[in-house]
Amino acid sequence: MLLIFTVLACFLLNVASYETLNGQAKSAFKELNVILNRKIDWSDELEKMALEYLKSPTSVKADMIIKGKKTFPKDDSSSLGMKTWDTFDGRFKKNEKKVRNLPEGSKYGCNLIFKTTAKQQILTGVCLYNKKK
Repeated sequence: MLLIFTVLACFLLNVASYETLNGQAKSAFKELNVILNRKIDWSDELEKMALEYLKSPTSVKADMIIKGKKTFPKDDSSSLGMKTWDTFDGRFKKNEKKVRNLPEGSKYGCNLIFKTTAKQQILTGVCLYNKKK
């Protein structure tokens, strides 16, 4: 019986960590957005929708989408926040005008999936934006 509870607890911890955006990564996403537009607001709902988008892109709609994917060496020990920044910094520079032109009160949310394989680490992420109507 104790074994069942232990396995269940480990499973729930893994699910929770997969469904919740890492604090450092979330900070990196917010910083990248604030640099370009201080008038847009983080949305927990769009954060969740961003994860859904990563799992099934056709199931989620947004006014604007910024995607990023980057691989890192397996032994790269930099934080997830730094990896997020490295993955998205160029994407935000490329979409700078679009982010700057979002109207005040627009909402955004970002999320990522981070996987480690035998040879590398892979970060795949997305930011979703909905303009204030």
